[in-house]
Amino acid sequence: MFEKLCRWLKGDFACKKCGARYRLMSFGYGEVICPSCYEGEKKFVFLDRGFWLNRITSLMIRESVSEQREEDVPEIIDYVEKHPELQVLG
Repeated sequence: MFEKLCRWLKGDFACKKCGARYRLMSFGYGEVICPSCYEGEKKFVFLDRGFWLNRITSLMIRESVSEQREEDVPEIIDYVEKHPELQVLG
């Protein structure tokens, strides 16, 4: 338990693809996809759901809410097109 708490406090993560260790400026531990291995994935931080503080962290950052279903995408695009003030300028 103490080891998991220490990892959570340090923000200790390992790359899913190459195994390199990273420390994020966040609480939690689990896996990430590092900048060297990143290939355009939408999600690149994966909290270990087996530790209760990670589950609380996940709820706080609303990880599950931020994931959109594919069938919602056309509706979102239509809404943004009808409201130009919401569009992000590049």
